[in-house]
Amino acid sequence: MASNGVAANLLMFAILAAGLVSLPGLERQSWPTLAFNHIEVSIAYPGATPEEVEESIVVKVEEQVSSLDGVRAVKSTAAPGVASVRIQVKSGTDIPKAIDDVESAVSRIQTFPLGARRPEITEMTSRQSIIRLVVYGDISERSLKGLAYQLEDELASLPTVSLVETSGLRDYEISIEVPLNRLRSLGLTLDDIAAAVRRSSLDLSAGRIDTADEQVRIRSLGQRYVQQDFEEIVVLSRRDGTTVRLGDIADVRDGFEDVDLIVRHEDKPAAFIEVSRVEGEHVLEVATAVHEHVANVIVPSLPQGVHVEPTSSSRHCPKACT
Repeated sequence: MASNGVAANLLMFAILAAGLVSLPGLERQSWPTLAFNHIEVSIAYPGATPEEVEESIVVKVEEQVSSLDGVRAVKSTAAPGVASVRIQVKSGTDIPKAIDDVESAVSRIQTFPLGARRPEITEMTSRQSIIRLVVYGDISERSLKGLAYQLEDELASLPTVSLVETSGLRDYEISIEVPLNRLRSLGLTLDDIAAAVRRSSLDLSAGRIDTADEQVRIRSLGQRYVQQDFEEIVVLSRRDGTTVRLGDIADVRDGFEDVDLIVRHEDKPAAFIEVSRVEGEHVLEVATAVHEHVANVIVPSLPQGVHVEPTSSSRHCPKACT
């Protein structure tokens, strides 16, 4: 090369050209994408103690999934009202197939307690937070929550966005209060009321139908969600055919959980919407799509007095976001 400068310059230009050509396809991210090889089975059991969760849910799930092909280890957590079973599979395992195997194994359990919710089975993956938006304004908590989830759905529908989560809001809660004198006059107890609500507000598996081509699962859908549905629950049936409904004797309120959670921004009620990237998504593509949608679609359609702004997680938001 020392005696042939032309060849050295041509080689240098070739290397630079190859770098420029490959530049658009380079991954741009703060942290590398890691394969966790973990599958989580989460089952909510409201009102249960950790001991009840372990005995009635965790042990049964562990027995079913421990013997599956490719399973390396099973770790479980029994907390008040929720069971979490994490299944570590061997490196190189086909994760979608492993998830199907876990779903089949868990669905074979027919002895979950009546109060247990439907199992949620997900793959644990690495993700990177890209943008965090704050929604705030002079509106009620219920309106703020509805708006935040509406914006979450809009962002999640973008082609380049796959993971959006809303936080900073209390969960919905139906509270039922029955005066003691009404219970005594009807010969009822709080346990009777709770049992009536439990029987009338649940989803149950009704088995399955096997055909030559497929397997059809049957569920009885009876979960109640709003105040009016709960008020229609029959708590007492008399011999003369008359009935006493929950709304006749109880004060049913459709509100929020009584928890210590206050989120405010600029002294106004607020909620957070966080957009993250998962494996295979480009940071700049996700960020650009979110910024454009916020500036061009969300901001112009916001109610009077409501604002959407990026927090410190985002450094490049158009001025129209503020």
